[in-house]
Amino acid sequence: MSDFKGATLALQHYYDITDVSRTLPFLTLYRANEQPFGRRMSVWMETETLSPKLTKKAHERLEAAMLKNRAVNTAHALRILDFGTGEGHSFVVTDELKGSSLYDYLQAHGPLAPWQFLRLAEQLTDIVEAAHSADFHFLCMTSKTIFVSDEKRFEITTSPLGIALHRADLLTLKDTPITPDLMRHLPPWEFVAQIDENKDEKIDGTTDDAHRSDSVQNLDDHLDSDLSLAAAIQDEMEDSEFDPDVYATVELLYEAISGQHPYFPDGSEICDAVLTMQRTSPAELVSATGIPDAVCQRVTESLKKPQKGTLLSLLSTLQKALGEETARQALCAEKHYMEAPELTPAALSKPLKKYHIPYPKFVLPAAALLLIILTAFITHHFSSQRHPVDLFALPEILPAASEGVDVVLPLPKGKKNVSVYLSSFADGSLIRLGALPLIYRDQTPSSRLNFVISDERGHTEQLPVIVRDEPGLQIVEVDRN
Repeated sequence: MSDFKGATLALQHYYDITDVSRTLPFLTLYRANEQPFGRRMSVWMETETLSPKLTKKAHERLEAAMLKNRAVNTAHALRILDFGTGEGHSFVVTDELKGSSLYDYLQAHGPLAPWQFLRLAEQLTDIVEAAHSADFHFLCMTSKTIFVSDEKRFEITTSPLGIALHRADLLTLKDTPITPDLMRHLPPWEFVAQIDENKDEKIDGTTDDAHRSDSVQNLDDHLDSDLSLAAAIQDEMEDSEFDPDVYATVELLYEAISGQHPYFPDGSEICDAVLTMQRTSPAELVSATGIPDAVCQRVTESLKKPQKGTLLSLLSTLQKALGEETARQALCAEKHYMEAPELTPAALSKPLKKYHIPYPKFVLPAAALLLIILTAFITHHFSSQRHPVDLFALPEILPAASEGVDVVLPLPKGKKNVSVYLSSFADGSLIRLGALPLIYRDQTPSSRLNFVISDERGHTEQLPVIVRDEPGLQIVEVDRN
């Protein structure tokens, strides 16, 4: 495999490849930075282990899968941002892949808790339904291509969907060992068909052992005893509409409960696993984390007959069997209502305490009356006081007139409710200016004004004023007695 570490990939944009993130069957995942923005991305590259003919077929399949991936409308699939070929390799650029695979999570933490199982079922159903709505089938989902991106919420993200080899492709591999990772996504009926093909080859005598992998060749030793069973299974498969994506979803749910693949447990041999698919049903599930037996039984039954169009009904059945408390925990995790799953059941099931403070019946009326009295007192106090502005400070706090004179008429000591009028020299008419204290702004220097002062008793007094000859502030003495 070529080492692209430190290289710059030029597609629609430029991507500086930093290092290898992880390897998957026939795919290598690199970390990269998009230039010139510096955003963290993931770059997926095909490996070099395929034959030239298969490489071309896989490239065409990959290109078709990328176009279909872009049409899948779900938050649980990585966005396909760029796609192209460089140095003879096909590349796919996606958002940065975070978290560990579901397989690694199960190895580290064991089988899922009920609320995690429900979250997984809901998200897998969403992925499959969204893909099928876009006419995208055979998604090739396994526990090694599903990633737990947020452990607290148990949020999952898929690698690009539909990137894997079919059963017929595996037979063309010459120099590549066939491992369980290459076959985990294949449903049992694929291998039933393989046994029938092997039977035909034996009868015709056309089998080329040099082009067959050891794992497939070893199947011949068991054909004589398994042909009748294989034929019966094949007939059943042909009579039913089995869906590989429904199978993959149910297989992941089985693995989430048991911690192991139903047919390819860790350390298993390919030949033994393939024959197990034909000879026996998957082991009955028993949950160690409190998942109800009804759920385990339903998952096992669905794994035997993963028919098309059954995922939504399966999810509904699982939700009912898991119960309201598990549904509430799953919802809380999805919506960030909790910091840890163990805090949720007891905390949310308890009603809030209602605290009652005893008090005499007359307290509220007395408080209302006190508020009314206090409001009246404050109003009377402020209405009976002099204007809060200190007139002796007016020259410092008032802005000076720019061109004219500001004439200040203060309120005489010991008086209140004094009105001031301006008398016309022409006809003696009065114009009320307001109440004292008052500032008559921007008057012409050296002009003459005739004010009339009237107090609350009706006494009036004329107050002629000659405006000063320089712009500024002029304070007039109102009380001349």
